[in-house]
Amino acid sequence: MVVWFSVFFIGIAAITSNVFLLTIQGIHYHSKTDIAAIAKQVHIKESLLPSLRGQILDRYGSIIAEDVTTYKIIAFLSDTRVGINNQPAYVVDKEATAQALAPILNTSEASLLDLLSRNLFQTELGVAGRNLSLAQKQAIEALNLPGLAFETTLSRHYPRGIFASHLIGIAQYDPLLNMMDGKTGLELTLNPFLRGINGSLRYQSDSAGFIYKDMLYEETLPTNGGNVITTLDRGIQETLELSLAQTLNDHNASMAFAMVMNIQTAEILGYGHAPSFDPNRLDISSYLDLNAQSLIEPGSVMKTLLWASAIEHQDYDAEVLVPSKIYYMGIKNGLPTTLLTAQGSYAFVRNFNQMDYGLVNFDRSFQLSLNTTVGVILSDYHQPSTYISTLEKLSLFKNLNVLGLKSVDGNMLARYPIEMITLGFGQGSTVTPLNMLSAYQAVLNEGQHIQPSIVKQVVDPLTGQVIMENTPQLLKNVFSPTTSQAMVELLRSAVVSGTGRFYQIDEANIIGKTGTSQLPDPNGGYKSDEFMYSFIAALPYENPQYLVYYAFQAKDAKGPHQYVDAQKALLRKIAVSMNVSNEQASEETTIVHVPSFVNQSVARFNQFALENKLRVLILGDGNQISHLSIAPNSKILSTSLILAQSNKPIERMPYVIGLTVNEVHHLARFANLEIEVIGEGVIVDSNIAFNDPIDEKIVLTALKP
Repeated sequence: MVVWFSVFFIGIAAITSNVFLLTIQGIHYHSKTDIAAIAKQVHIKESLLPSLRGQILDRYGSIIAEDVTTYKIIAFLSDTRVGINNQPAYVVDKEATAQALAPILNTSEASLLDLLSRNLFQTELGVAGRNLSLAQKQAIEALNLPGLAFETTLSRHYPRGIFASHLIGIAQYDPLLNMMDGKTGLELTLNPFLRGINGSLRYQSDSAGFIYKDMLYEETLPTNGGNVITTLDRGIQETLELSLAQTLNDHNASMAFAMVMNIQTAEILGYGHAPSFDPNRLDISSYLDLNAQSLIEPGSVMKTLLWASAIEHQDYDAEVLVPSKIYYMGIKNGLPTTLLTAQGSYAFVRNFNQMDYGLVNFDRSFQLSLNTTVGVILSDYHQPSTYISTLEKLSLFKNLNVLGLKSVDGNMLARYPIEMITLGFGQGSTVTPLNMLSAYQAVLNEGQHIQPSIVKQVVDPLTGQVIMENTPQLLKNVFSPTTSQAMVELLRSAVVSGTGRFYQIDEANIIGKTGTSQLPDPNGGYKSDEFMYSFIAALPYENPQYLVYYAFQAKDAKGPHQYVDAQKALLRKIAVSMNVSNEQASEETTIVHVPSFVNQSVARFNQFALENKLRVLILGDGNQISHLSIAPNSKILSTSLILAQSNKPIERMPYVIGLTVNEVHHLARFANLEIEVIGEGVIVDSNIAFNDPIDEKIVLTALKP
């Protein structure tokens, strides 16, 4: 027993001493191997395998948003930074560097020079210096400018630029999530579909980074986000954006919005408002989506819903004649009633601009958009409660809960008799433009109200498997097909013989309704010099398939429902691209990319304009272009007028006969000319003959077409 205990004790002592040597000294006792030295050469490393955020695409697969590898430029400013052989590794000539970078970064020399002149060791070059493409990086590298370096980044890129920007929104890298994260628009609301799942890698390697066969290696592959396919049509959307920009210019408008919808499916093909922003540059002045989140008093476009409600409930008498000068409202049993005179009246209603058309029937009242007839209909023919019930069936004041949109409720005012009347012509109560568009869809789709949609599908980017399908959903049958057809005829008459006649196009027969609504004054009441001008149209008249809601807000607008080239360009685009145009249709309005012609010859610019069938006006007798009325490298509609200032000042009268009044006002602002216009419409005469010296105030005469 003593021997056995001795052997056992010696064995335990040997093991303990070996463990002690391994633990404390890192040496194996018998082999004398330095385990610590080996351990120091083995590393366990972990790294992130980033996922890609899903793309956002139009209905045909054109990319609207995607993850891309981009570059950020860094400028080193301190003259203490030197490179090989003491060569300067900082920006040596700041003026020359700013001049060389400006056209590549599409920004001004002045802004770059300001950044390069700061007393810093290094600096970034603002928004213009971020998210650069490989082509931009290579172009800058080819300049061999000292002091510039690049950082590689993964960023969200929007190749279309200004393209339904408030709808699409923006996504940015979130360091806490280690991935791109949506901040606004569809990028935010569809985060659950667009976001991927990051993968990870955990492995052992030696100090040189080699991974051996038997070492730890654990890999979890990333799962990329789903691709969102929207209902947008790239061609229609691009034309819509340019049309809105043209409206801001033509009418000096403070804002404009527009939407295009397929009537049968309620899919939105175009969606935007101006001012907008380029999501690549983040020049955002407002995050509000005007189409889904702003509340407007829609004005006379509401009359379509009243007329449809009256026809649906057989409260419409097309033969009755009513006076149009003024409507006096009395009250009986809490409801409005018509009075023949002002005696005993509680309120009165006039037409826009206080127009009096004598005795008119209901059909003619619709064509002329008379507020007075609204009062008569809701007082004597169609119960306000029935009309309100129709609006409720249309969900006019309720959030439509469109997938991807953060929309809001409207506000219906109809407690008092006068509010019941103003509800008929779109003042007082507020709706979102989206709700208004949706209501018209029901009127023109044989009464079937379908929930609008902006998202078609979400698909797996690798397999193409559909993850989510968003099919059209019928909300309610609101009108009969008979009522719908009657409204098509009334809307056609409003274009042929009414307030919408200037919106007609050669490409297709359209139907539509104009609206002019007052704007609330923050100090109470309504503004007297600023209005919202709207037009809701559908085409073709023979079988309405596409619906357009277009509106803008402006002060002292001249001919807001006459000078509508921008709206007509959008209607033409829809007619031609959706194959609903007439055989005798004129040439399609196209989108033209105009490169920078600054410091280029006038002859070269004229040749480009001729080849692309552009309307241009050269100012001054110089032989080079000094600046244009559009930004460098812009996209414009082929129907737009481009003003080009030559390198000599304007001293002689340009040819202005045939220009519209709005185009002349634009000319005056651009060339700093004092111009007075007498009349409205198209310029037909000038007090200074073409090419004569401008030695007095320019006075032009205009006539309506």
